[in-house]
Amino acid sequence: MPRLCPLLVLLAACSAQPHHEAVPYRFRQSLLLGGGGPGGTSFTREPGRRRRVRRPARRPARPATSSGAAIARRCRGLRGRTFAGPREKATLQLLRACVGQSLSARALSGARLHRDPRVGDVVLFHNTRDANANRKPDDRFTDAGVVIERRGARVRFLYLHPTSGRVRIGSLNLAQPNRRRLGRSARVQNTFLRIKRRSDPPSTRYLAGQLLAGFATWRL
Repeated sequence: MPRLCPLLVLLAACSAQPHHEAVPYRFRQSLLLGGGGPGGTSFTREPGRRRRVRRPARRPARPATSSGAAIARRCRGLRGRTFAGPREKATLQLLRACVGQSLSARALSGARLHRDPRVGDVVLFHNTRDANANRKPDDRFTDAGVVIERRGARVRFLYLHPTSGRVRIGSLNLAQPNRRRLGRSARVQNTFLRIKRRSDPPSTRYLAGQLLAGFATWRL
């Protein structure tokens, strides 16, 4: 019996200390950040408990006004139609057919631009072609279209194809202007608005998001 006394005393002392697994979860997580618990013991997270990751809230699309919705309906009806003639003149004809009023090149270049488009807004682009043939990215307001849909950062617009002059629907991504697609099988985020040529300098940009000048609002 005297030999058992030291062993009993040791067991009693050990049972008085708190077990590491009994430490509350939140407290153990704070120890993780500090590099360990009492006595240098590193605690691990409880299985099945996942840390919540806060994701940025998705910005809702701005609602279209009644006038903007009417413009979008007219634009969709023009899909596939061809506007012949010089590029600038044909584009102005398309805008007139969509917006419902005449817009001059001077009015477009002097318009107050913004970066938060609504359906029915006119979208303007720079450097979609080398209009002055100097091989420099200094060609302002060379193309335009009309916004027909917006979902978050992705905008769909009506425009004239640069070679055929046929009305098509293009896309641009306000948050990812330099990406053609966001994955191999993903849908197109930015339409090619400029045709690649051998004479193009290395700094030439071709995607709609890269060539975006801004948006302008005209309402009936």
